[in-house]
Amino acid sequence: MTIYCDESGGLNAGAMTFAAVMLTPEAAAQIHARFRAVTGLRGELKGSRISLTERAYLLELFDRAGGRAWVAVAKRAQLQPPANGQPTSDLALYAALLDLAIGSWLPETGGVCSDVVIDDGRYDPVILENVREAIQTGLGGWGRASLADSRRSDGVQIADVVANSLYNVEVASPRARRIGIIIEPMLASRAIRTFCSDPVSASLRSTGRIVCSAISRSATTGFLSRSRSMVSSEPPEISRARCAESSTRSKRLGTLSTQSSTVTRAILFP
Repeated sequence: MTIYCDESGGLNAGAMTFAAVMLTPEAAAQIHARFRAVTGLRGELKGSRISLTERAYLLELFDRAGGRAWVAVAKRAQLQPPANGQPTSDLALYAALLDLAIGSWLPETGGVCSDVVIDDGRYDPVILENVREAIQTGLGGWGRASLADSRRSDGVQIADVVANSLYNVEVASPRARRIGIIIEPMLASRAIRTFCSDPVSASLRSTGRIVCSAISRSATTGFLSRSRSMVSSEPPEISRARCAESSTRSKRLGTLSTQSSTVTRAILFP
């Protein structure tokens, strides 16, 4: 599986949302191709440019394909200022949301995190390359972090629609009520899950070091507990192999969790 990332909005717009969408590349390509074939879309798929009917169809295709998403959400009015007293920038907020959204997937991947693809269009290429390198260090040999031109990435364009849908709801745009009706079943089924401003504020208050609320001690312990329960009735040689694998994954989860603060430093201090 691959985690595709894109954001919508900004502090001047009242809110920012960051979507980390998990799909196989094949599923992302099929969803995108089908959407274009039915709607006749030309050019880049952007949540801000499609109709409500087109949005509903795209998200239905996403849901049918088993797509899932974590969306980190921050509303300007609800953010607490950083400890240094300086106004929060879009870049700092982007760092916090990226960390929360990607980090939310780590306990669920069993330590075998997927490839991560980040839209390369919003911030300075040097900063984004630092982000990519920091994420790649955390992934090690278990995955690949890359930057992608959203115009050439099926998954990033789908992530844009997901992020834009939550953005419209958060800022109560004229289309918010209808979009809320569209995404309500996916929120109810947890195909789309969200983090709101409290953990984001905590991340921003850490002044350059992200506190990744998603990777809690209980979440990591839950993963390890499931790993241990799997081996209780297995033959010794299989049990030893699984224990070795679990140990490797556990160490990797710790590395990835630590690496989240490195991602933020890469963004804020290139």
